[in-house]
Amino acid sequence: KKIGYIPGEINLMEEISGIQFIKFMADYRGMKNLERANELIKRFELDPRCKIKKMSKGMKQKVMIVTSFLANADLLVIDEPFTGLDPLAVANFIDLVKKAVADQKMVLMTTHVLAEAQEAVQTFAVLNNGTIETEGSLTEIRKFYGLEPRDSFDRLYQILNQKTVKKHD
Repeated sequence: KKIGYIPGEINLMEEISGIQFIKFMADYRGMKNLERANELIKRFELDPRCKIKKMSKGMKQKVMIVTSFLANADLLVIDEPFTGLDPLAVANFIDLVKKAVADQKMVLMTTHVLAEAQEAVQTFAVLNNGTIETEGSLTEIRKFYGLEPRDSFDRLYQILNQKTVKKHD
C-alpha cells in the first residue's frame, strides 16, 4: 500500500471507467478522500468517466499516474512512463517525480527516454543484459562509455548494442 507502480505494459480492467478504477485503488489504499485524485485528474486533463477499453495508451498511462501518485507512497516503481504521453503530461509527470525526490521518496524508473528522465532524477544506472554495468550521474556515465558531451545518448545504445553483438559472436 506504500508503493506506487506504473507498469510498462498497462493491462487494466477494460469494462470499468477510469474513475471506477481510481476509486478502486483509493479504497485498496484505505483512502476515503479523493481530493488528491481530483487534483491529479485535473492536472493531467484526464476524463475519468470514459471506459478504459475506449481510452488511448496515453489516457491509460494518465490513469496509472493518478493511481500511483494518489497516496503518499514511499517507493515509486515506474516503467517507461513517457510512452503515449503528450508534452504537457510529460512535464507534469516530471514535476511529480521531482517533488517525490524532494520529499525523500525512492524512485526507481526504467526508461529509454533519458532527455526527460534527466530532468527528474540525478542518479542513473545502465542495465545491459540484466546486469548493471555502471551507475552515477549522466556525466559519469558519459565518461564511463567514452562519450563526448555533444554525443546524444542514442550513441550509448549503439555502444551497448555493439557489445551485445560481439558477446554473441
